[in-house]
Amino acid sequence: MIGASILDLKDLLKKKEVTSKQIVCALASQVADVGVDLNLLADADLEKSLEEAEAADVFMKNNSYDKWLPLTGIPISIKDNLHVKGMLTSFGLCSKINNFAKEDSHVVNVLRKLGAVIFVKTNIPQAIMSMESSNNLWGNTLNPWNHTKTCGGSSGGEAGLVASGCSAGGIGSDIGGSIRAPASFCGIFGLRPSRRRFSLMGMAILSGNYNY
Repeated sequence: MIGASILDLKDLLKKKEVTSKQIVCALASQVADVGVDLNLLADADLEKSLEEAEAADVFMKNNSYDKWLPLTGIPISIKDNLHVKGMLTSFGLCSKINNFAKEDSHVVNVLRKLGAVIFVKTNIPQAIMSMESSNNLWGNTLNPWNHTKTCGGSSGGEAGLVASGCSAGGIGSDIGGSIRAPASFCGIFGLRPSRRRFSLMGMAILSGNYNY
């Protein structure tokens, strides 16, 4: 399961070779072994992720595959600046260390409706104002292929997490290369959607309210 793609995991779930809970546990173990040391994380709530995975397992057990949602039981990691209810949205700023989101961002809400299990939140540059993901809260993200190099930014934590097998896929954000540059640095694929295809509702922005 470590390093498997979303399609690989969907196939394993369909064949009943693994459960969503087993996938979450395997990825969490990889995060503990690799992701923490590389400073890829901004927050995690494994207990909540396991609850969501168990609910997905019950759904898959009680419904035929044609009733499954596109991401049923698949763990998805989330960039720090996208609100996840009950999880920290710090922006890499020490002043926001206690800023826990009251609601999901629109994108996270859509992922839940598609059946995804919300996994960990990932590291970014301080205030998302650099092409290197480093801040005084979570440290400097290290490239999984060469620990003397950077993962890039601003979605550096996401890129490093996927490249190191800690996540099958994740959500970032990109205005001037914030997904594309880290993906390139880490040897993975990253997509910047066309304008207005990616909702900003519930995304923490520099000029906006952190808790809306």
